[in-house]
Amino acid sequence: MPDKKLLRKHELAVYSFIVSISVLFSVIALTIFKDNNDVKSVLINLATEFFGAGVIYFVVQRFFGLDDKNEIIENKVDLLANKLENKDIDNKLDSIIQEFNDNKNYKIIDRNNKAFNEDFYKYFNEKILNAKHNVFMTGEGFEFPEDNDNTDKLKIARDFIETQRKALQNNPELNIVRLQTEPNISDKWNEDLKSLVIEFPKRFGLHLKTNIVKSDSIASVCTIDEEDDIDNITEFMYSTKSNIGTTTTNIAGLSIFIRGNRQLCGNVLSYMKKEIDDKLTIKIDADNFDLHMTESILYFAFGSNMNVEQMVNNRCKSAKKISNGYIDDYELVFNREGTSRKGGVSSIIYKEEKKVYGVVYLINLKDKKKLDSIEEEGNAYKQKMMNVVVLDEENNDNHKQYLECLVYISNPQKGEFKPSEEYITTMISGAEHHKLPDNYIKFLKSFKN
Repeated sequence: MPDKKLLRKHELAVYSFIVSISVLFSVIALTIFKDNNDVKSVLINLATEFFGAGVIYFVVQRFFGLDDKNEIIENKVDLLANKLENKDIDNKLDSIIQEFNDNKNYKIIDRNNKAFNEDFYKYFNEKILNAKHNVFMTGEGFEFPEDNDNTDKLKIARDFIETQRKALQNNPELNIVRLQTEPNISDKWNEDLKSLVIEFPKRFGLHLKTNIVKSDSIASVCTIDEEDDIDNITEFMYSTKSNIGTTTTNIAGLSIFIRGNRQLCGNVLSYMKKEIDDKLTIKIDADNFDLHMTESILYFAFGSNMNVEQMVNNRCKSAKKISNGYIDDYELVFNREGTSRKGGVSSIIYKEEKKVYGVVYLINLKDKKKLDSIEEEGNAYKQKMMNVVVLDEENNDNHKQYLECLVYISNPQKGEFKPSEEYITTMISGAEHHKLPDNYIKFLKSFKN
């Protein structure tokens, strides 16, 4: 008979090794290869796979590892291993998931179940209807075919919305908060979501995430009644890659509901609240819904568009400031003459150890088209997506968080082009309004006269 303590030490060593490899790949991706998106993506995928393997290993050992005689139940471990290799074990796999689900504190819904969406939302809706205090959730929402109003997916989406409406109507103490990770998923989804925002302005909180970073593994999370010691619920939905036509996309692959683990529920809730409280989200209400829930893009202004009067009041009504920021290893120049204003206009060029400071705005695509026209995109300026370092309220970059932003870079002309008094004053006014670093404002003033 194997020694129990020795087995536990072995389990811990293996689990620690797997997770350590995952962390190592993540650190390498986010440091050494932070600017190489291809290599970074490969390393992040490897880190995700190793972490997933660690989770599977933990689940296997924790829930299927030892029977009463302290012996490893090898057939169940083998079945899970075979599942990872996509072998045909559907019948036996169903019995494993059923055994896991016999524990009332856990519920697994697997993609191998052909009615995955129906079963998931039936179970999820039941939990929402029974919620006593609060529901916090993240997710993209539902995308629908443009010309089909009778899809099964549409019915599931409408039922999901109606469940939340019914829960809010039946329980005046209930609050629901949704962190929407994508704008403009579909017109039908936006229409249903907006109806909840209008009907329950104080008890249905909708927040749009602006620093959108898609995960290759976790599609969404949810917590229900975190303060309830017994009936709290934590939900994770994991995605898996699938080939649809000629493209590879992430689809829901596995959903896990965990009941009664208040520490886990509290940790996940704290993560979501931090995201919602962070300045990289927008609180959506009935007045600004149409403005922000259409497809949007992050734009980095380093020239006259830093000026609020020009940018927000005259050019892009949808513009919302996200943060101050800078582009590393670039410097500000005036390398062409303006077409609609006198003097030189701003651009940036590569220059090691220099920084170009500015303002990150979120704008919708309608306003982006206006900017393309104003900046004479394709003629005077070309557009490029670039990494911008985010600054906090004190203009510190302690965490080195990057946002990928649209930047307009000029097509340079030969000669020297001094900015006009009016143009540089507009830039300085914007820099002062947004409280860019004092030394950078001083640098901008050096271009006057």
